[in-house]
Amino acid sequence: MPIGPVPADLRAFLAAPRPAVVASLRDDGSPVTAPCWFRFDGSHVLLSVAADGQRLRHVRRDPRVALTVLGESKFTHLSVLGRVVDITRDNDFTAVDEFARHYTGRQYPNHDTPGYVLRVEIERWHVFGDPASDERPAGPRA
Repeated sequence: MPIGPVPADLRAFLAAPRPAVVASLRDDGSPVTAPCWFRFDGSHVLLSVAADGQRLRHVRRDPRVALTVLGESKFTHLSVLGRVVDITRDNDFTAVDEFARHYTGRQYPNHDTPGYVLRVEIERWHVFGDPASDERPAGPRA
């Protein structure tokens, strides 16, 4: 797995609204995954989480996360390993509205309880195939 920032072609890939799955670590150390919306700010992955959600509790205890972003083909993906370096309260729902507009074109419909934004520093990454292509990959790229 390469260390550090992802290359420019993969940064463009991460900037698009794509399906993704995030993993965090439970209290007993076992991994748990969930589909998620994410944003990419050019260097960090941003995740929106509920204030009363388990993911927030998990990363406060252990900041390590993994994110797999699905490519154009079901056979391709980009995965990143990183750690949460900042947790910011989204008091005015600005962030969750940005996430919702990124994925749906509309603001988030529920403004009952403010959530949080997790800022994830990418430590390692790898791809399988060319995630921006719809061709079946020949193998992993590192």
